[in-house]
Amino acid sequence: MARISESHQRLSYSQFPAVLASLCVTLFGLFWFLALAVETSLKPLHYTLFNFLLIAILALQKYHRLDIDAEESRYKLLSIGMLSGVQRWQGSLDELIGLHVEPGFGGVKGSGGRLLLQRSDQPALILSSTDILPGAHREMESAAKQIESWLDNKRGS
Repeated sequence: MARISESHQRLSYSQFPAVLASLCVTLFGLFWFLALAVETSLKPLHYTLFNFLLIAILALQKYHRLDIDAEESRYKLLSIGMLSGVQRWQGSLDELIGLHVEPGFGGVKGSGGRLLLQRSDQPALILSSTDILPGAHREMESAAKQIESWLDNKRGS
């Protein structure tokens, strides 16, 4: 029973965009409530500043997901950002020629570090760990380890 309740309390990686949106809506509502409750002549300024802050928070957030399909030897990368839009990359693991993971990648958000996927005849894919939401680092790091082991096996044979 404890295991079931623990799994319900845990936040799934795929839920982050919805959680981020609901958090922003909640903050927006809370701010408007507080702004209306406080008597001040600066209310229009409060609304304007908060709207700029909300837009900045939403515009800077990104959501990355890297999936590895070992059976079909394919990778899929999804990147969603307010400024960058939705970008999708996918391809065969055979086209990957290198992987570089900087030391800070996979740690705490904002710790620095990047993941660089080098692809033959295509530009490299670079993910910064500051662009990845908290809790998603472990999944990205495990996908990177799978790619790294696949590349090692490919070089060995």
